[in-house]
Amino acid sequence: MLGHPARYTFESLTNSSFLRISREELEKLTEKHQSISKFLLQGVSAALSGVLERQVELQTFSSEEKFRKLLQRSPHILQLVPHKYLANYIGIDPTNFSKLMNKVKL
Repeated sequence: MLGHPARYTFESLTNSSFLRISREELEKLTEKHQSISKFLLQGVSAALSGVLERQVELQTFSSEEKFRKLLQRSPHILQLVPHKYLANYIGIDPTNFSKLMNKVKL
């Protein structure tokens, strides 16, 4: 999107479908269709809001609070994502994640 190769790659942990479009084609579509431009702006705004919320969580929430917030946002996540990745997301060791799961009433 910024005109240079991405620094990161992502791996899906579940079956997923993605749409792909070149930057040039996206620019043409947004110039031609105001509704697409508005849709993209809403998406970028939502993504930025999510990033800012996550930053606040990382800086101010305890591990237990992060875990509870994650379960509130995505109650099904324990069945979809290996616990070692969830531990990493919360910022704790996988061993402590098991203890945290036992502590928090599921």
